[in-house]
Amino acid sequence: MNRIFSGGLDALQCQVQHPFEKAVAFYLFGSLHKFFFNDNKCTSRLMMNGILMSAGIDALSIPTNKAQLFNEKMVRFYLDKDATEMMDFLVNCHLDTKN
Repeated sequence: MNRIFSGGLDALQCQVQHPFEKAVAFYLFGSLHKFFFNDNKCTSRLMMNGILMSAGIDALSIPTNKAQLFNEKMVRFYLDKDATEMMDFLVNCHLDTKN
């Protein structure tokens, strides 16, 4: 797990330039691989928001009215390991909080 975690962090650092994309990718990476003892989604979300805020970007939260949709999309992400749908969903959640 340490090797996968280190490799993922290196890849994010070297290959993903935009801080928002890097933060969301870390969230999905950490949630999928379950690196932490417990509360992997919560811990990964905390790390994601730390990345965002260190880049001067507002933290991201999932609106209550989108919780069910979030859970459905996360299940699909866990099954097919394609982050496209979740990345789009999280971008839109962040944009919704701006309006």
